[in-house]
Parts: sequence; C-alpha cells; structure tokens
Amino acid sequence: QNALSQKQFQRAIQTLTQILKYENKASVVYLMLSLAYANMNDVTNYEINIRKSLEIFPEYKDALVQYGYYKKNTGDLSNARIYLEKYLAVNPADSKTREMLKSIEDSLKVK
Repeated sequence: QNALSQKQFQRAIQTLTQILKYENKASVVYLMLSLAYANMNDVTNYEINIRKSLEIFPEYKDALVQYGYYKKNTGDLSNARIYLEKYLAVNPADSKTREMLKSIEDSLKVK
C-alpha cells in the first residue's frame, strides 16, 4: 500500500508541475504540490512550494494554517506563531487553532 501511495503522490507531483507550466500564479496548485511532497517526506520541496503559495496569495488561509501547524510540529514555535496569527486574522472563528496559538505563546513565554 505504501508503494502505491508513493506512486500516486509522484503522479500528482508530475500533474501539478505540468499545470504550473500553464498557470504559474495558482497558489492552490502550489499548496497541493506542497502537500504531495509532505506525504512523500520531502521537507525541502514541501517548504519551497508552500512558501510559493503564500508568496502569491499571502492571506491564503489553507496554506497559512498548514504551514503554521507544520512549523509548530517541527519545533519552530516563533514562526508557527506568525503563521497562525496571520491565519486567525482571516479566519477568527477557528477556536482549535486559537487554542493552539495560545499554547504556543505560553511555551514561548516560558523560554
């Protein structure tokens, strides 16, 4: 099953890369590409593509929350805080993320 999943993600990456040849300003395509790379444990290309998504559309809430949680999970709490604050600015009703941000802020105060 894992080999099948890897093959599907590789195919998705190929397809999304082809789309970018015609539509290189589509932030959603960069986000989908970053997620495919994340599922293949390719952190470098994950970061390149999610940052490109946010470069094109800085208020893209799906990319902001995704990158914020990623930064939190990798221990980069300062950057997690930045991305989650930006996310909550465009999606203030997300109480789960607001709680996550509070725990990050509490952790940063302790340090």
